[in-house]
Amino acid sequence: MPFARRSLSCGMIVFFLSGELSAQSGSGPAGRPATQQLTTDPGVDIDAAYTPDAKFVVYSSSRSGSLELWMRPIDGGAVQQLTTSVNSSADRNPSVAPGGGTVVFQSDRVNRTRNIWAMDLRTRSLSQLTSLADGASNPAVSSKGDICFTRSYANGNLSIWVMSSDGRNPREIGNGLDCSWTPDGAQVVFSRSADSRAASGQYDLWIMDSDGQNSRVLLSTGDAWERSPSVSPDGKVVVFTRYEGTFSSDLVEVPGGFQVRRGLSAGIWSVSMTGGAATQVTERTPFNSFASFSPDGKSIVFTSDRAGSADLWVTRMP
Repeated sequence: MPFARRSLSCGMIVFFLSGELSAQSGSGPAGRPATQQLTTDPGVDIDAAYTPDAKFVVYSSSRSGSLELWMRPIDGGAVQQLTTSVNSSADRNPSVAPGGGTVVFQSDRVNRTRNIWAMDLRTRSLSQLTSLADGASNPAVSSKGDICFTRSYANGNLSIWVMSSDGRNPREIGNGLDCSWTPDGAQVVFSRSADSRAASGQYDLWIMDSDGQNSRVLLSTGDAWERSPSVSPDGKVVVFTRYEGTFSSDLVEVPGGFQVRRGLSAGIWSVSMTGGAATQVTERTPFNSFASFSPDGKSIVFTSDRAGSADLWVTRMP
């Protein structure tokens, strides 16, 4: 069966790091609010997502040498390591389910193939929700508990799939990748290229119903890549990453960990859910990406290397 649910005892140790959160301030483009630096970890900190109570962010960090999930209080305090890598596996793209008790994420801890997993934050137990030979990634949990994700195919094609919270009832809804739900769970915003292959053509922002109907372009510039959308809690705005020039991937593996690919020009932008022109939220250089809204929609957490390494920052939306 291509989809299977597997449970296992996590057998993990959760580490608590002492000390207060180190915060720095920076400034965005002219007229933008100041930003606050959340992390100063070694390696890269990426893919941050707020918990529903807005007290924590769950994110992926290579501070230990492998990409693993961590949880950090927004206001400072002890940091918890949620996952421990298996054979240098990479755990990325966490999405916290409604209620805050479960984190859904991607991991290649089995057969070095990315698939979708879930962690119970109370027991730290893991469940494998997909077991696709070609891989699954970038999960996002809706307000109803459904999960959308990107499925990979051996021929290079990518498509958006939806499944239940337990991994059952998987179904394809359209070509594309990087899905984000509207607040009511009725629609999905995603990225799509002309032929839906990962390294072919530039990506635009699209939107479709959760059953795959009424697919249409939300934003198309023709001269940049629009990736990693995140819909605001009120459903009015989408923030996304705009890559200028040639784009292949964000991260590269280096001895002892990972780093942002050199030469990337990436900034965070926003666009109304009704369409129209995009608005710049952060500068394009240095690297700014992987934005996610706070539960009240007033702020975003994102990754930037403006301080010399890829760390987490928060800025208020204009």
